Amino acid sequence: MHLKPIAFYFLFLAFSCFYACQDTPASSPDSTTKPTVDSNTIKMAQLINEATARVNPENVNYYLNRDRSAIFAKKASTSKDQDRMKNLVRSTTELLNAGDTETAILQFQNLFTELGKKGVAIPDQLQLEIFRVIGAAYLKLGQQKNQQANNSSAAHLFPLSEKGTYTIKQGPKTAIPIYERILQASPQDLRTRYLLNLAYMLIGEYPQGVPAKWLIPAKGFASDIEMTAFKEIAKNSEVAIKGLMGGCVMEDFNNDG
Repeated sequence: MHLKPIAFYFLFLAFSCFYACQDTPASSPDSTTKPTVDSNTIKMAQLINEATARVNPENVNYYLNRDRSAIFAKKASTSKDQDRMKNLVRSTTELLNAGDTETAILQFQNLFTELGKKGVAIPDQLQLEIFRVIGAAYLKLGQQKNQQANNSSAAHLFPLSEKGTYTIKQGPKTAIPIYERILQASPQDLRTRYLLNLAYMLIGEYPQGVPAKWLIPAKGFASDIEMTAFKEIAKNSEVAIKGLMGGCVMEDFNNDG
């Protein structure tokens, strides 16, 4: 089995800015007065900084993604052939995990272009893994763009209703042929089959657009428990703030069942 690289589309869109919410410090009658800091607090901050400095990004699974991306990029610069390719893939995957989706997509495109020019054959299994990551990148890009343009609460309820479909469809649309290529080579890949169905939902073409052999019927998403959908009211309640941290509350506050 040999897979041929497929054409990828890169969306030339500006990066969005994320704003952290900060509390405004209360005014003081005497602006020259400096707050006192307990010595134990200072010591704790020093210990945290020292512990952070000792962390090896390669030994951490979920954080320091940009640091790991830089490490693998450096390894790629001093390695050759398949080792270099694997390090580039790992570096780019870490960029994706860090949320730098568009840069990750561009780097994958550059990698395929470079390998194509050099005539380097990509092992089938590695190529499938690369395609899976690129497909996820385009789904993530679609999510980011649509949340910025129209953050509808219906887009977060699964299975998606018509109100939850994306208005900016390029991300999932580009992911679809990638997932279909994976399934042609690996028909038993249930994870990719699920993501393919999800991508069609996001563009409003589920179930009619999904190839019959990969369609997951709607009953496959049905729940065994009857539960009324909880509406997202944070925005209308003026508590939907933009920041680096957040949470959610799901409760029947008005006791209407």
